[in-house]
Amino acid sequence: MTKLIILDRDGVINWEPGGHCARHPDEVRLLEGSAAAIGRLNNAGIKVAVATNQGAIKKGFFDEAMLAAIHRRLLELIAVDGGHIDALFYCPHYNEDQCRCRKPEPGMLHDVAEHFACSLDQVPFVGDDYRDVLAARAVDATPIIVRTGKGEETEQRLKKKSDQDVPVFANLAAVVDQLIGDLI
Repeated sequence: MTKLIILDRDGVINWEPGGHCARHPDEVRLLEGSAAAIGRLNNAGIKVAVATNQGAIKKGFFDEAMLAAIHRRLLELIAVDGGHIDALFYCPHYNEDQCRCRKPEPGMLHDVAEHFACSLDQVPFVGDDYRDVLAARAVDATPIIVRTGKGEETEQRLKKKSDQDVPVFANLAAVVDQLIGDLI
C-alpha cells in the first residue's frame, strides 16, 4: 500500500502574493512551517504529490516555461528544510474551458492515482478551497482544509452548508502533526 498525501499548492504550501498565485520565481514565499512539514512527511515514508490549478497560464499571466521556473524555486525552498515533492501535477486551463483536470473535476487526481499506481480511497488531500473538497470527494480521497490561503473563507462555507465532516486545521504543519501522530 502506497502511503500518499496530496497537497494543493497556493495557500497550503506557499503564500499567494496580492491574493493571486506566484507569477514569477521571485514571488514564491513558503507559508511558515510548510517546508518542514513536507520534510516530516518524507521522513515518515509518505509520498507527497501536489495538485494545483494554474489558470493564470490560460489567462496569459505567464507561460508553462515560467510555471516550470516557479516550481523549481518552490522545490528549492522546500529542499532547504530537507523536504521534497514526489510528483507535481497542474491544470493550465480556466473554468470556461470545461476540462477534466481543473479542480473540482477529478481528472488531475486520477493522474495522481495513475502515477502512484494506487487508489485514492481515503488518501488525505489538503487544500484551502472548497473546490479541493469537491475534488477529493470525487475520487473518495479524504478532504482536509487548512485556514491559510482561502481556508478561513472555505471553513465558513462548510459551516453554512452544515458540511461538518471536513477536518479543518490551522496550517499544513498542524495537519502533519495529526497524521504522523496517527501513524505512531
